[in-house]
Amino acid sequence: MKPSEVENFLRCLIRSGWNEKTQKYVFDARTPPVIFHGPPGVGKTEIPYTLTAELGGKMYDKRLLQCDPTELTGLQVPKRGRTVWFPTEDLPIPEDVDNYPIVVLLFDELLMAPVLTQSAAFQILRERRVGITPLPTNCLMLAATNSEEDNAPIHDMSDPLRTRFLHIEFEPDLDDFISYAVKHNLDESIIAYLKYSPSSLMDMSNRNYKAGNRTGANPRTWFYLSRFLTNPAFMHLKEGSRTELINGLVGEARGTEFRIYTKVRKKMPDIDAILRGKSKDVPEEISVLFATVAAVGMRAELKHLSVVLDYAAHLVSDVDEAKKQPEFVILLLQILHARFGGEMTTPELAKKLAGKLGKYLVFK
Repeated sequence: MKPSEVENFLRCLIRSGWNEKTQKYVFDARTPPVIFHGPPGVGKTEIPYTLTAELGGKMYDKRLLQCDPTELTGLQVPKRGRTVWFPTEDLPIPEDVDNYPIVVLLFDELLMAPVLTQSAAFQILRERRVGITPLPTNCLMLAATNSEEDNAPIHDMSDPLRTRFLHIEFEPDLDDFISYAVKHNLDESIIAYLKYSPSSLMDMSNRNYKAGNRTGANPRTWFYLSRFLTNPAFMHLKEGSRTELINGLVGEARGTEFRIYTKVRKKMPDIDAILRGKSKDVPEEISVLFATVAAVGMRAELKHLSVVLDYAAHLVSDVDEAKKQPEFVILLLQILHARFGGEMTTPELAKKLAGKLGKYLVFK
């Protein structure tokens, strides 16, 4: 599933547990724990965090690779001549979360954890309790893991354990990433580059530790890079230092390609003139056009939308069919929709969208 489909699925799963009487979500043994399998940096933990916060809930994120088994089974303490198991404070118990409508317990790096730690986690997942303390009824249990293909040192599950989970393959998707990136102000040069080179969104294939190429590109590393690019101090570094930082985040192959691509931005037309309606310049070079369209979409304000839609229509208004640029119209509308959404439904804007741009509204 791509990220947007995973998010929709989780919403449906959570919604099915709503209890009108208690005004809380209720989950029990009939709700199987969900485990996300996928490469690093694609959002396996981000989506549960986002949904939990949106619902006013509380998130417990247990990184099992860093856990000792006793952290999951509880600590033994004496009581009336016997020992009982007390849960640690980073696991949910009913009295701690009674004021939350939902609690999400995520076991991250599940299959990378030592076998004894996994066994302790599986007991919680299977029996919905920590030692003798039951989990809250409003607790939804999730797990996430990488695979052997991701160069992760995993320990496989036995068949009986496999069948206790709902397994979901988590796959990166460029359109989903762009929609998310626009909402979170990712640097426009990265959006333009990834649209120009879609395979660069997820590329861990060029890792070669002996050659000094220690990482690769994924959605998370592109966001890390954006933080550098939007920091003025980054531009004051020497070019060699900037090159090493870029390569150190997204890998040498994609880093080199990205740096070459950003140089074409110097060939872009005047973006401010386009936004003011003073220019409808359309670059002939494809890479420059990607950069231009991303810049127009990311820099536009609400007052510019009418002019920007005119520019979008101009991209497909040429009488010569060979010169039309539909893929760039789709990118521009996708960015605008992610940024402004319902604000694009005024009568004037709706009329323009219903015209020659209508058939390019391919997003949800």
